[in-house]
This record gives sequence, C-alpha cells and structure tokens, in this order.
Amino acid sequence: MYIIGPRAADMITECVLAAEFVASSEDISCTIHGHPTFAEVFQEAAMAVRKCSIYAS
Repeated sequence: MYIIGPRAADMITECVLAAEFVASSEDISCTIHGHPTFAEVFQEAAMAVRKCSIYAS
C-alpha cells in the first residue's frame, strides 16, 4: 500500500495493522477510531464498502 500526502504518517499505521491481522472491511468498520483523526477515514471507507457509511449521502 502507498499513502502520499502531508498526513500520511497518521494513516499508514491503520494500513499496517489491518494488513498484519488480515482485517476485513467488517473488522475495520467495527474497530473504534479516534474522532477527529485522519485514521478515521479508513473506518469510513470500510463502512462504505458495507453500505453503512455515516457520511455518505
């Protein structure tokens, strides 16, 4: 996985942890993420995959 951007270090840990534990989108979406944080983007993306996104219109 590749993350490029000014806050990449804030998000790469989420990717590494998910990859290490072979996490599914359900696993990621059920994990508690701090708010407001950039890592919360991964939870929202996982929820969008499961069609239960908080912020989708």
